[in-house]
Amino acid sequence: MGIFFILMIFAGGFLLYLFLSIVSKKPKSKNPAKVKKDSSVNKLVSKPGNATLETISLPIQRILFDAGMDNIQEQEEEKLLELVQYLLDSPSLKIQIIGISDSTGNQSQNRIFAKSRASKVYQYIKGKGIDSSRLDTDILPSSPGITAKERENLRAVRFKII
Repeated sequence: MGIFFILMIFAGGFLLYLFLSIVSKKPKSKNPAKVKKDSSVNKLVSKPGNATLETISLPIQRILFDAGMDNIQEQEEEKLLELVQYLLDSPSLKIQIIGISDSTGNQSQNRIFAKSRASKVYQYIKGKGIDSSRLDTDILPSSPGITAKERENLRAVRFKII
């Protein structure tokens, strides 16, 4: 009787295992979601009227400014033109323009620079035909105690899909 009882438990466990493995398997879809892997991914979006997903990555992530300046440099303007074209080609895309300043000087002046840089880039993009409803601005505070190279990278405007 004892061996019969052990075999019944073993058989029951095996049947339960088979049942759970069958139930937990996900059926294969006819249209699996397509996801492009990209290390600079900003947002995963679904295309209307299409059963696929794709990642959206902006052609540029930031533009840089000289210390104490809010003028858009010529080489940075070329990058902005690339971004504008991308936005023209993607009419439903909205971005946030984030002004950043380095940590030199006083904090209130840095906030003014960050806001001015974001505003200049906003006006530039808007002036190239992108509707203002697709643009948002923000600023990030500067971080004290960083290296000169890090400060250079903080004198920037960054872009983020919203």
